[in-house]
Amino acid sequence: MNLEFYFVRVKITKLKNLAERQKKLVSNFTHLSVLYSLNLIIPLLLYPYLIKLLGKETYGLVIFAQSIISYFVLLVGFGFNLSATREVSIHRDNKEKLDEIVSCVFIIMGILFVISLAILCFLIFFIPHLFLHKTLLLITMFSCLNEILFPVWYFQGTEKMKNWTQITLISRLIFLVLILIFVKVESDYLKVPLIQNIGYLFSGIFSIYIIFYKDRLTFSWQPWSVLRKFTTNSIPIFFSNISGNIISNTNKVLIGSFLGLAQVSLYDLAEKFLLVLKIPQIIITQGVFPKISIEKNISIVKKLFMISFVFNILFVIGVFCFANYVVVQFIGETMISATPIIKTMSVAILFSSVNSVLGTQVLIAFGHIREYRKAIVLTYLSFFAQIGILWGIDSITLINLARSIVSIELLTSLYMLYFCRKLIYK
Repeated sequence: MNLEFYFVRVKITKLKNLAERQKKLVSNFTHLSVLYSLNLIIPLLLYPYLIKLLGKETYGLVIFAQSIISYFVLLVGFGFNLSATREVSIHRDNKEKLDEIVSCVFIIMGILFVISLAILCFLIFFIPHLFLHKTLLLITMFSCLNEILFPVWYFQGTEKMKNWTQITLISRLIFLVLILIFVKVESDYLKVPLIQNIGYLFSGIFSIYIIFYKDRLTFSWQPWSVLRKFTTNSIPIFFSNISGNIISNTNKVLIGSFLGLAQVSLYDLAEKFLLVLKIPQIIITQGVFPKISIEKNISIVKKLFMISFVFNILFVIGVFCFANYVVVQFIGETMISATPIIKTMSVAILFSSVNSVLGTQVLIAFGHIREYRKAIVLTYLSFFAQIGILWGIDSITLINLARSIVSIELLTSLYMLYFCRKLIYK
C-alpha cells in the first residue's frame, strides 16, 4: 500500500512539474509576443510621421547610417544572443557559473565596442562620404552600447521574459514620446538616433540593476583562457547572426550608394513590413530555444517546423492580396512603389522559417555548430556571388536585390536541410 502511495505521489509530482514547465513556456511566448510587437510595430507606426517631416532623402540618410553601424552592432553582440543564452539556460541554478558567464560576456563586448569605435573613426577620416556625416554616424554608433548594457541573453536564458518585456516597453515608449515632442522639422534628423540612445540608456541601467542588485550576481575580471573559450564558442553563431543582417544591410548600403537615399526609404519600408510578419516565427524560435537546448526533443522541433511553415504560407498569401491597400492606408500613396518589393521579399518568409527551425532548433540546440557554420559560409558565398553578377551586368535595382533575398533564403534552406538530414538520420 505504501509502495502504491509512493508511485502515485511520484506521478503527481511529475504532472505538477510538467504543468509548471508548460506554464513557463506559455508565459515566455506571451511576453515575447509583446516584446517583438513593440520592437517592430512602434518603428512602423512612426514611419509615416518621420517620412512626412524628414522627407525620403533625409530619412534614407538616417537608415543608411544605421545600416553602416549595424555591422558594428553585430560585432559587439558577437553571437551571444544564442551562445550565452544557451550557457545561462544550462547553468541558471549555479551562481558561480552565472557570475563567470555574465562577467565574460560584458568584458568581451566592452573590448569589441572599443575596437568598433576605433574602426569607425578610422573609416570616417579616410572616406570622404562618411566624413560628411560623421556626427550622425558617431551618435548612431552608441546604439552599440545597447548590446552591452541590455543583456537579452541573460533574461532569455533565465526565462525572465517579464523583466525583459517591462524594460523594453518603457524604453520604446520613451523613444516614441520624445520623437513626437522633439522631432518637428527636417533639420531635427540628428535627434532620431540621439533619442533612440536615450531609450537604450534607460533599459541598460535598469537591466544592470536587476542583474547585479536584484539577482546578486558578481562581476569580476576573468582569465584570458576563459575569455578565449567563450569567444571561440560564439564564433559560429556570430557568423550565423551576421549572415542575414549583413545581407540586409549590404543591400541598403548598395542602394544608398548606387540608387540614392530615397530608394533606401522604400527598401526599409519593405523590410519593416516583413519583419512584422516574422514576429510569430521569432517568438516561437526564441521561446522554445532554451527548452530544446536542455531537453533535445526532436518531436517538438518537427511540430514547430510544420506549424511555422503553414502559418507563413498564409502570411505570404495575405501580403500578395493586401499589400497595396495597407501601404496606401497607413503610409500614403507616395510610398506605393514599395509594394512590388514587399511582395517579392515576402516569399523569403517561407524559407527563413525553415532556416530558423533547422538552424537554431536543430543544428545549434543539438550542438552541431560545425555544420551550421558550413551552411552559413555557403550562404555568404552565394550572396556575394549574386551581388558580383548584378554589379557586373549593371543590374543593381530594388527588385533585383529583393529577388536576391529570396534566392539566398532558398539556398540557405537547402543547405540547412542537407546537414540536418545527414546528422539526424545518422
